Amino acid sequence: MGIIIEMFRIFSPLMMSLDLKKNSIFIVNLFILILNIIFIFISGKLNSINILFGFLFYQLFFLLVPGIIYLKHYKLDLISSIKLHMISLDMVLYSITVVIFAYPLIAIINYIFNKETILIWQNISYEFIQNISIGSCLIIILIYAVIPAICEEFFFRGILSKLFRKYNLLPRILVISLIFAIMHYSLKNFIGPFLLSVFLVYICDRSDSIIPAIIGHFVYNFMGLSVVLLFYKLNSTNVVYMPKIDLQVFSFLIIIIAILLVYPVYKIIDIIESKHRLKVRIRENSDEISGQISILDYYGKK
Repeated sequence: MGIIIEMFRIFSPLMMSLDLKKNSIFIVNLFILILNIIFIFISGKLNSINILFGFLFYQLFFLLVPGIIYLKHYKLDLISSIKLHMISLDMVLYSITVVIFAYPLIAIINYIFNKETILIWQNISYEFIQNISIGSCLIIILIYAVIPAICEEFFFRGILSKLFRKYNLLPRILVISLIFAIMHYSLKNFIGPFLLSVFLVYICDRSDSIIPAIIGHFVYNFMGLSVVLLFYKLNSTNVVYMPKIDLQVFSFLIIIIAILLVYPVYKIIDIIESKHRLKVRIRENSDEISGQISILDYYGKK
């Protein structure tokens, strides 16, 4: 713990001196680099104490706390700064649906690149699932699904989206997704977070709120945990039967499944995009009408 305190003592003055409000991409990336350097130095120590403790420490003290310090330091409003606005029910359903269809697609792409596993969650602490109960399942869901969905969306789709707001949507999606994937500290777990972030940044931008991103992130993690728990349960009871399949047939099946999943994901995104364009058009027309009324009112007074 002394090492952790010493690292924060060394880097905290530099972190506080960075003028993030200027929105310089260099300053923002330097700030993120400093956070990563600190975590790399102390991650081994944290994990040696307890893997679960290290995971929670990262979520709370490297994502949530820096974001809160940033908002407090510049006296920014929480709701407007990170887009914590209420959203419509259809946007909630869109975010859930697109993640449900995107999850297996991301898992397939992850499998193609890694050639090892089609599962997204591999770093879960098996101490919790050796004796599965309702209580342990709820703890797993809280730690590995609820907390990351809140903390990671607050930092990446909330704080970082605000800091990169002057950039267009596409470069903002790529930069935030790249940072999000790198901060998972695993080459094997790079593709999954990157693609997930692409969906989440897009949904967040089009809904003007991080709430659908939080919901989508939770659903993604929950699906990954469900798959891990299911496979563990089946294997522990010796029920799993894996038939031998020719590699070419297996690859062909993966391609077919991927093609089938692309269409519903594209269709949902197309619906969201169409509604977004309609809202923009209505807002522009409303502003134009308001401007015309103001002009008429002005000349009427004359």
